[in-house]
Amino acid sequence: MVTSIKILKVIRYGRVPIMKKIMNKSIMTMVILFMSFGVFSVFNIKVDAADTVGVKYRTHVQNVGNQSYVSDGTMSGTTGKSYRLEGVWIELTGDYSGGISYRTHVQNEGWQSWKSSGTMSGTSGKSYRLEGIQIKLTGAIADNYDIYYRVHCQDYGWLDWAMNGEYAGSEGLSKRLEGIQITLVETGKSAPGNLKNIKSVYDDAYVTGALYRTHVQNVGWQSYVGNAKMSGTSGKSYRLEGINIKLTSDISGGITYRTHVQNVGWQSWKSNGVMAGTSGKSYRLEAIEIMLTGKAADNYNVYYRCHVQNVGWQGWVSNGATAGISGKSLRLEGIEIKLVKKIINDTNTGNGNSSNVEVTEVSISGPSSLYETSSVALTGTVLPSNATDKMLTWSSSDTSIATVNSGGGMVTGIKAGTVIITARSSNGKTATKSITVLSNSLSTDIQVNISGSSSVDVGSTTTFTAVISPSNVTDKTVTWSSSDTSIATVNSNGVVTGVKAGKAIITAETSNGKTASQLIVVYPVAEGVTLNITGNPSGV
Repeated sequence: MVTSIKILKVIRYGRVPIMKKIMNKSIMTMVILFMSFGVFSVFNIKVDAADTVGVKYRTHVQNVGNQSYVSDGTMSGTTGKSYRLEGVWIELTGDYSGGISYRTHVQNEGWQSWKSSGTMSGTSGKSYRLEGIQIKLTGAIADNYDIYYRVHCQDYGWLDWAMNGEYAGSEGLSKRLEGIQITLVETGKSAPGNLKNIKSVYDDAYVTGALYRTHVQNVGWQSYVGNAKMSGTSGKSYRLEGINIKLTSDISGGITYRTHVQNVGWQSWKSNGVMAGTSGKSYRLEAIEIMLTGKAADNYNVYYRCHVQNVGWQGWVSNGATAGISGKSLRLEGIEIKLVKKIINDTNTGNGNSSNVEVTEVSISGPSSLYETSSVALTGTVLPSNATDKMLTWSSSDTSIATVNSGGGMVTGIKAGTVIITARSSNGKTATKSITVLSNSLSTDIQVNISGSSSVDVGSTTTFTAVISPSNVTDKTVTWSSSDTSIATVNSNGVVTGVKAGKAIITAETSNGKTASQLIVVYPVAEGVTLNITGNPSGV
């Protein structure tokens, strides 16, 4: 009889799928008879709990209203329409013991209180967007299942899966949730992966790290962005005038920063969301330095790069290095900031965290020479290939000879000479490469080959061609001139026109001052001759 009582309890909690099959009176009677005789005790009945327990949910969507309930990983919401989620209802289905609770982060309100079992979380009639969500199971069902969920976030796409009360979304970035998937997974089994053929395009379930916004000329304050999204503008030549930077709430510690400002110079350090720069003065930001403090500095590196007037995007720098250019009156036009986790060693075992793989070797490949004013790209490679932090910082031993984009390995020749280019990983591994900058003025001679005659009639043309040697000179610009334009003229393509009879010198000059000359003779056009004959033509 004890066996019968246990099986009844299992059926009540939804641990077996038999309840869905016992749908008529005769079958139920048979089960009771089996129980009464203890027959179940001789069978080893094993069933899958996932057959009877599920989750259903629906959302209230901008311009759509309340959608119908969907279940077990089907998307609720929209993609590609930029419609915000404004409310959500979540319920468990089937036979179970326990419940489900959830809460949302709402525009203008923040985190709401926890709701449960089909009560709406969010708002109605206010047009407020959902920005984040947490979901968790309660009671006995939480011992046997994990609740997984992921969201489609404005500007980021599908984020990764969160589970069991973890945060999913973009708190602090003012980004709307546009879609959601929710599913139950038996405890101990892996995450759902590409459920319903939807792939996460972001590595985390929530947008975390540094949040930042800038005050832009002619635009004003932009919205906060994060995770290496650009703040500022591109292609508009608008200056940055101020910046706020802060960390998301899940990161302990702080962030500090200072800016180099037009007519001011380096300002004092600001921290945790306080504005750096100026307001109402129209002063441009010219450079910035950023550092982490406290536990944030123990666990992360901060990387950042700037879009600079006349330069474009610079390379990534980190942990207090200068991004931008001070002293040249060039404005910052955009900035990107991101945090990268450090390799944290386990003090008990001496081994690195299993989720982090440290860089052991760095190498550089690419050309070994270039000409003045030209650029070449070097490629930095780190080993092992699955290293957690693959970021490299580049530097030049002499920036008067060649500069290098500190985050991308793009080398630009400044003047003739040799420099050492270094690529350094965040854990201090380095590689070097010698680069020779060749002069554009290596050529000492210009050869001028003339196609056509070295003479020309008045009113006619002939063409001179300048051939510069050696052939690898990068600047082959030639300027043509005539010693006497009243006799002969020459255009920018070397076409000579005779003006009047005489001689002139045609000269070709390169950009570095090398010249070659050729004599041109201009002949007059012969005038017509008339012969008049008088007398007897026959001579008689």
